[in-house]
Amino acid sequence: MMRTVTVLLLLHASFAFGDLCNVLPLSDYGCFAGHCLTDGPASPPTCSPYLSKANLTCNGNLTCAIVQARSLCESTPTCSSFALDPTFHSGDLALLYTANTSGLIANAAWSVFIKGVSPSPPPSPFHPGPCQSHHDCSLNGVCRGGECICNSGWRGNHCQHLNLKPISNVSAYGTSPNVTSWGATIVAVNDTYHMFVTEEVGGCGLTYWASNSQIVHATSQTLAGPYVKQSVVTPPSTSNPQIVYNNRTGTYLLFHITGAGSSSRSVVTEPHQCHSKINGATWEGLAPPPDDGTGLLESNSPWGPWHPSEFLDCNNPAPAIHPNGTLFVACHNGPIMMTRQRPDGSFTPLVDIAQGHPFVPGNCEDPFLYFDAQGHFHLIAHCYVCYWYPAEAGQCKQRNTTACDKGVTCSAHAFSEDGLNFTWVGSDDAPYDFTSLATTGEVVNHSTRERPWMLLDGNSNPQALINGVSPSFPQLKFVDGVDWTYTLLVEIE
Repeated sequence: MMRTVTVLLLLHASFAFGDLCNVLPLSDYGCFAGHCLTDGPASPPTCSPYLSKANLTCNGNLTCAIVQARSLCESTPTCSSFALDPTFHSGDLALLYTANTSGLIANAAWSVFIKGVSPSPPPSPFHPGPCQSHHDCSLNGVCRGGECICNSGWRGNHCQHLNLKPISNVSAYGTSPNVTSWGATIVAVNDTYHMFVTEEVGGCGLTYWASNSQIVHATSQTLAGPYVKQSVVTPPSTSNPQIVYNNRTGTYLLFHITGAGSSSRSVVTEPHQCHSKINGATWEGLAPPPDDGTGLLESNSPWGPWHPSEFLDCNNPAPAIHPNGTLFVACHNGPIMMTRQRPDGSFTPLVDIAQGHPFVPGNCEDPFLYFDAQGHFHLIAHCYVCYWYPAEAGQCKQRNTTACDKGVTCSAHAFSEDGLNFTWVGSDDAPYDFTSLATTGEVVNHSTRERPWMLLDGNSNPQALINGVSPSFPQLKFVDGVDWTYTLLVEIE
């Protein structure tokens, strides 16, 4: 069936979700990107309903939008805060908030301007000097005699950085053949690595991911690849696969999203500059998926056949099996949230594990959830404070000006012993950055690095990091004609 939605996601993506804080800094307003704030260290975030909303007349000019929204707020009784969304509304819709509203939008797409608030960078979650507990080692190692002894795959004074190996000049999927892809998940069975990867069909780039993404099964005899396409598992529009093997049932569970990943967004199906457009017709003999949302497939083999199963409304689902056999799933439903499966097969209500936490380094999405050998909870996520990566693009500098800024970042690590209280680490302590080291010794810059996923060994240590990346400078992942992304796999020491 025909599905339509605003195309502003595609046309106005030159700023990050929620990153307007650098467009027009206001001396008397603090700017925060997509976060509920707290009244104090012990206070929960309070995301209050907006007082009113107003359509602006700026035609996508973000400086104009800030000026107009500020004027509207200051002319509206009881308004002391306003929010703008450069991504889905092109800055042409303003939300106005009452006085005493400490928390605003629980959605990373919005930037919030609060009168009289002085933002400050988050403190480090680690104790200065010698470690005092395993938490000072990111739960990626143990603290002995004031020094962190890191588990395999991790390095740094706090075991906070992944120990990544140099990469070759051929990506795992996307450079040979030359096709746009955007992240993957892998399961190893005997001597074969099975990859499930998001691929754009019809010669399209990532601009049309919401309509032209499909999930492909590809294989390789080596972890590094390259991986060879075997079949299409799910037709357009499906993306962001993550796979786990359930020992209890002897089945593979393949989670993914359909369409744009949320029932609140339909799919762009207008003609574009690709070779083919997808408008609900079958593709490679497969029927189109259902309306936007979350998909779950089950199979006894990575070769299929795959059978649909029921699951929650969960954007970018990230499944992981706890050592006790319980299935947990993290979601990006506004903030990053988590659920677990009950013995009867149902799932618990989603619980927020990120919003309002003091160390969350910017806007976080694309979670990857896993457990270490001790059963500790870990999350790797794409977290960012600006859209233009890295600083040489000229738009994103180390400014330390908002509550979620501490320099430029593209990743974060969260860890917890109980699955309820998470510590988030990013910025200079992030698990990885925008660069890879080539086997030639050259530093390879990625203008975006998103959709993180890691392959773990039998001891729950990371073997490889997978991301969807864009090589273009400036960042051009949504520009027709030069839009190309690929799937990068980096092995871990």
